[in-house]
Amino acid sequence: MSEKKSKIFKISAVICLMLSFALVASAQENQIDIKLLAQKFLEVNEPKLEQTKELSKRLFLLKYLAPAALSAGETEKASDFARQIFEVGQKLETRPGSGPSNKSYSIHTGNI
Repeated sequence: MSEKKSKIFKISAVICLMLSFALVASAQENQIDIKLLAQKFLEVNEPKLEQTKELSKRLFLLKYLAPAALSAGETEKASDFARQIFEVGQKLETRPGSGPSNKSYSIHTGNI
């Protein structure tokens, strides 16, 4: 009976190992997909940011560009976007109809 339990244990261990390797490989593949999507998002939307002068629209773009840059592995660019988010949020705080929510949101997103 002990030999039978040992065989079952060994087979179970091999199956668990195989599943673990499959999960790791799948996670790595998904990370590559996310990085490629983030790079494509930056490629498409960075020119829009450069053309946009209206502060509320800049904040809208920046709140997506900063995390995308981070996901794409471009930390310098993410840091620059975060700095811009802080600046735009500060400017929008004093605008009528904007209020402190934009500043709070910009602080939150910029710190991420």
